Amino acid sequence: MEVYQTENQQLEAIKQFLTKYKRIILGVFFGFALVLAASQYWRYHTSVQSNKASDLYQEMLAAESKHDESALKAKGEQLMDGYSATPYPQLAALLLAKHAVLNGDYVKAEEKLRWVISLNKAKHITLHIAKTRLARIFLEKGDIDAGLKLLDVKDIDSPYIALYEETLGDLYYAKGDVDQAKDAYTKAANNLPPGVEAPLLRMKLMSLGVTPAVNQNNVGENNA
Repeated sequence: MEVYQTENQQLEAIKQFLTKYKRIILGVFFGFALVLAASQYWRYHTSVQSNKASDLYQEMLAAESKHDESALKAKGEQLMDGYSATPYPQLAALLLAKHAVLNGDYVKAEEKLRWVISLNKAKHITLHIAKTRLARIFLEKGDIDAGLKLLDVKDIDSPYIALYEETLGDLYYAKGDVDQAKDAYTKAANNLPPGVEAPLLRMKLMSLGVTPAVNQNNVGENNA
């Protein structure tokens, strides 16, 4: 009997609690449901955007293979304008910059590369590609100091050191600073990722009288 009364008391307490805090409980419930729905929609929206961006980039590549510069530019601009949540706009900008260089339009190429750099995604390889390509545009224009200023290797992750150092070597060589060029090329050779041979880099070193050391990363792989 006591147990029965206790259960009745508990049920009554629950009823009173629900009656008193009904609005708060409903608010929390609907708030949680809204957050869950928003999260699911965002994942769906991101997936849809990523798929659309991927399709557009493939259309860019198809336009490139057909030498359709108009379609290439249109698809690239569309990616840069509307799909910033995906990595494809950066790839599109790099491709547009490449074709601008091929067409001799260094101003347009610099504009696209600076756009990629402005995103400042330091862990993304497109940032480092954009910086080194922009430095090579400066090299082509004869603005060596601007290229050297752009390439700061202090905080560069190891996978990209070789890319930066080889570009720095080209800049120093163009400036007539052979010793600095040798040093940069040597650092580039010593920081090549595993499996990368870089024959052009070896030729640059040998033309300056430096015998390139064997890439120890490659030796380890070959002996494995």
